[in-house]
Amino acid sequence: MGTYARSWARLLTAAVVALTALGAHTTAAAEDDERPVPVDRLVPGVPFGPDASRQVDTPDQGAPPRRIGMSATEPVRSAVPAEDADDDYVDPQLVEFVPAKDVERARTFEEERKAEEENEDPYYDDGENAERPEYCTAFTGPYQREVEKRLGLRVNGRQSAADCAAIRHYQQARGIVPGTGFAGPTTWGHLRLDEARRKGPNASRRCPAPFRGGRIVCIDLNRQILWVQSSRTKTVFGPVAIRSGRKGYLTRTGRFSVYWRHKNHVSDIYDAPMPYSQFFSGGQAMHATPGSVYKAPGSHGCINLSNRNARLLWNFLKLHEPVYVWGRKPST
Repeated sequence: MGTYARSWARLLTAAVVALTALGAHTTAAAEDDERPVPVDRLVPGVPFGPDASRQVDTPDQGAPPRRIGMSATEPVRSAVPAEDADDDYVDPQLVEFVPAKDVERARTFEEERKAEEENEDPYYDDGENAERPEYCTAFTGPYQREVEKRLGLRVNGRQSAADCAAIRHYQQARGIVPGTGFAGPTTWGHLRLDEARRKGPNASRRCPAPFRGGRIVCIDLNRQILWVQSSRTKTVFGPVAIRSGRKGYLTRTGRFSVYWRHKNHVSDIYDAPMPYSQFFSGGQAMHATPGSVYKAPGSHGCINLSNRNARLLWNFLKLHEPVYVWGRKPST
């Protein structure tokens, strides 16, 4: 083979290798979109409000917290976050967690759309720009199958254009942001809560009836919800979303009672704020978190609630009210 022929052969070989690598990269990227993205690789789709930056995963203290010199109503220092009146505030309970790559894709999509709008001739309309498409994610969420089932879609665990449109429609109806059609923990949590409210949280009769004339706090770790009932079928508070203990720090199950309440509690071991704390088992308490209750992987044993729900529950309960906890947090 001559020098000229050998040169062409090398060039063709290099071209084939490059095209093969490009095809493999494209296939890998498509497969990445099709595989469910693990919850520990998700980030908030939009920034939380300023209070949420203070979210701390308060560990279970193991033993009851010290109460020497601490009043239940007059704390040493306040830990209750003030209500945020900022117009830019975003409720953490409405923020979906999405892949970091998706945040960049959505931002690029919006920037390109704005550039197109700026370059349009305002006096010319060909009828094609009357309704512009919105960004729709191609990523498969960690709760794809569960969301597909609840929304009456074809259940195959893979994101499709029809899935994205239906999920985005639900997100927009609930005010979940960003509404890009990703089947993340926030969307799944709201669907789970909707079902509990529609059917009744104690439809399975797992939570026992309280003593006559009393009430009982029911904490279902399987569904990550909490409610208070005055009978097996009568709910008097909730249900509301919670976040329980992660793997290695599981929330204890069984029958307990609220043995101490401290509105502005601060952990005496970790110096972490635990607003509206209502302790029921050693150092485990029901209390507020300024961040999202849908944030993975979970607490260090306590039952986290949104600031609003923790405040409402604080005003609703009293000392010595019974608490019943059962189940296990998913993925633990």
